[in-house]
Amino acid sequence: MKKMLVSNVTQEDFISVRYNFYQSTVKHSHNFFELMYVVEGSLVHRVNSLEERVMKTGDYMIMDIGTIHEYTGDNLKLINASFLPQAIEPELKDCKTLTELLKYSLFDLKEMQHIPFPVNIILHDTDGSILSVIEAMASVQGSSKKLSDKVSIHLLVSLLLQILNTQDAVRFHNSTTEITSYILETIKKQYADDNLLVTAAHELNYSLSYLSYTFKRDMGVSFKEYLQKYRADVAAKLLESSDNPIYEISNAVGYSDLKSFNRIFKSHIKMTPSKYRKIKKLSKQLETDIAF
Repeated sequence: MKKMLVSNVTQEDFISVRYNFYQSTVKHSHNFFELMYVVEGSLVHRVNSLEERVMKTGDYMIMDIGTIHEYTGDNLKLINASFLPQAIEPELKDCKTLTELLKYSLFDLKEMQHIPFPVNIILHDTDGSILSVIEAMASVQGSSKKLSDKVSIHLLVSLLLQILNTQDAVRFHNSTTEITSYILETIKKQYADDNLLVTAAHELNYSLSYLSYTFKRDMGVSFKEYLQKYRADVAAKLLESSDNPIYEISNAVGYSDLKSFNRIFKSHIKMTPSKYRKIKKLSKQLETDIAF
């Protein structure tokens, strides 16, 4: 298997701004956060194996550490701003996502910490203000002035805050909240339906891959993992509150195969369904005995 290219920003140049004219790239990942801005031309961009998206002049995208992407373009002029988290503060060196990075006190965004940063989506620089900050960062880069590093850091912080304040980002926050809330509510009502996410994608008019990606970004776990845990919790309540056979409970929460149900239940509840029921019954009996 061909090894994927990994791009790096070194500790010595922990903020890097560069122009490039590449018309295409191979699939690669980063050890840094990257903002890719289309100054001229257009490109077809694929991020984390999701569907291809077209980016045109004035469009930009910011990506978390570890993001995998590739693109092909036409008459391209790009500007890329890349940075390591320790550019802002050494103690942040282990941050992998911008959402996590923005929890740092420097940003003073306590009231927004539940909102994900708009990564891996196409944003548009309507008035050129985003490009202006990136170009200012580029002009400072390489300066021999002692304060150049500090200026670059302040410009970087300004850039991230400015992105958060754009209308595209605001729309992203709202749609993300609505999408994930809709899926969570649907799970409550239809957790036994194996086609739950497919139905939601059809009703919301989004691709299945986009819903899966959005859900994981917002919840921190994949849709599949969340649904399995939710089903296991419902099954645990049914095992405790009823004498229905385990195979009936398995069917009730969406598993026609009892072996799969037992495996998934044990992975989340840390014991088999039969053992869980037995322990709960013994516990109730003990409470009754103590009461008398």
